[in-house]
Amino acid sequence: MVVSTSKAARPRFPLWLIPFGLICLLIGLGFILLHLLSPSDGARFTGGEEFFTTNGVVVSPYEFGQGNLRQGDVVTAVEGKSFETWVRSLFTLGASRPNWQVGDEITYRIERGGQILDQEIVLVPLPLKAILSNYWGVLLFAFVSQVVALFVLVRKPSESAAHAFFIWALSGSHSYAWSFFLQIGDITSIIGFWWFHFATPLLWLIYWPAGLHMALVFPKSIPVVERRKWIIPMLYAGSLTAFFLLVGWNWSRSQELLPWINSWHLIANSIAGPFLAATIGVIFYKYRRTSTLEEKVKIRWAVYGAIIPGLIGLIFWILLPMISDESILSPNLLGLIMLLFPISIAIAIVRHQLFDIDHIIRRTMVYGVLTAALLGIYFLSVILLQQIIRGVTGATSPLAIVVSTLLIAALFNPLRGWLQEGIDRRFYRSKYDARQALTAFATTTRDEVELDQITAELLQLVEQTMQPESLSLWLKDAVESNLETRKISEKFTEQSIS
Repeated sequence: MVVSTSKAARPRFPLWLIPFGLICLLIGLGFILLHLLSPSDGARFTGGEEFFTTNGVVVSPYEFGQGNLRQGDVVTAVEGKSFETWVRSLFTLGASRPNWQVGDEITYRIERGGQILDQEIVLVPLPLKAILSNYWGVLLFAFVSQVVALFVLVRKPSESAAHAFFIWALSGSHSYAWSFFLQIGDITSIIGFWWFHFATPLLWLIYWPAGLHMALVFPKSIPVVERRKWIIPMLYAGSLTAFFLLVGWNWSRSQELLPWINSWHLIANSIAGPFLAATIGVIFYKYRRTSTLEEKVKIRWAVYGAIIPGLIGLIFWILLPMISDESILSPNLLGLIMLLFPISIAIAIVRHQLFDIDHIIRRTMVYGVLTAALLGIYFLSVILLQQIIRGVTGATSPLAIVVSTLLIAALFNPLRGWLQEGIDRRFYRSKYDARQALTAFATTTRDEVELDQITAELLQLVEQTMQPESLSLWLKDAVESNLETRKISEKFTEQSIS
């Protein structure tokens, strides 16, 4: 008889991840270095999706009130040459380029409030302090994500989920370029323009397939991916191919160059949408199909880390600005909130048993809904009371704010208890039923003296809460069993009180 002692083959660490990560960092950080070494006019293109117009480009100063450019100015010409001409030269090999330096004066023709103005712009060093002040949260999110992904890769070098997480984090180097964004000098010097578009949208188009890649292999690969290894590479190839095909199709329909370039980011975002939807679908599919508690806990960690910053970003970064035309959530605060995602993914892959995720989710749900409800009640009560006071006295009064604050203080504990019970009953039914059974058992045994009755109650409690296949109770002699019964009763009473 031959006994095989060889271990099952484990997936090896893909060595190509190292040059991939270095290239991503080079693209993102290299763009920052390029800007640090180049003169600046003190403004960047607006960070929205439509910074190019048919006449020129909309700019936004790095620092308010600094330089001759203002928020919303449209630069239509530089040194007597139209912006359209400068952009067309981006696609012309061997086109001559100016070599401007710090201190040079450049003439910009701009549109401001319906007027055409010629402004003399003095080139200055890049205002790094202003950029970091406005976007340090985004840069921190990208940096921490990459450090955490590298840590996970070192700890779990053979896990496919760690590989996907590393690809996702390193392709997030597009955040470095996005934070500094384009400026007029990137168009006139050509290098910065193309470097920026290697970072965004190309890295962006790797970023979202990497998210779907993580969902397909975490906590373990779904069977179809195990059988067909080509699916994962096709995600990335499909994303990039779709982008270039759509850009080419849009060029065939476009009559002007600037709007066509403007469409690149719109196309990239439209491709990201289906990948995000597919990622969410795969996660919920795997959660419903998985049978082991360990895998469910890992998925809960990932979902918790994604859904909290995702909802906050959707509400305060996307939806509310559509109503108010102002960004309620700053990029710095959004970056800090987004840190929850890479940290949760790292815990799910490396140390998913370190914390009780169900307890964290439960607390988040209770206090999140409680905060939203109390804020809504507060603002509605202030508005209503102000209307009543104004109708009676003809003037506003701080009394409405005082009464509303007292109302919130009075509602806090009752509303918290009601929400906690409702959430437990809806989402944590088994634990809720177990707690109710323990409370009922403690109430019953507090005044019970018959051993047979206590024994029956105890067996019924265990059967309801744990649902074992078989159940038996071994008792010692009468005196010891009475003592043991009393201890059990006291123990369950303490648990129900706590």
